[in-house]
Amino acid sequence: MLRITVLEHPECLTFRVEGKLIGQWAGELEHSWKEAAAIRGHRALIVDLSETLFIDEQGSRVLAKLFREGAFFRTAGPMTESIVLEITGKSRLHDAVEMALKQNPQAQIANLKLR
Repeated sequence: MLRITVLEHPECLTFRVEGKLIGQWAGELEHSWKEAAAIRGHRALIVDLSETLFIDEQGSRVLAKLFREGAFFRTAGPMTESIVLEITGKSRLHDAVEMALKQNPQAQIANLKLR
């Protein structure tokens, strides 16, 4: 089962996705997204996955499409967070390595010498 609620705020439209984002139900999110284009204006588009229980391959494809069209994601829990990190191309490992390099004096000196 899937429930999609569109919440309108002055600065954003939030699509609250509750339940399982799977198969044909994932198409319902895409349909809601397209319908909201008429009322969007200049507002940010947020997909709230904090109440999403499961996302299958079709759900991931729809989320990736929405991301390419400008969606921001809100997550709660490791499953949705992992899927969103994969879709957005962000990785905690990448962030950790980048932070470690920034804090490493030898890496900072090497960067200065390259400039």
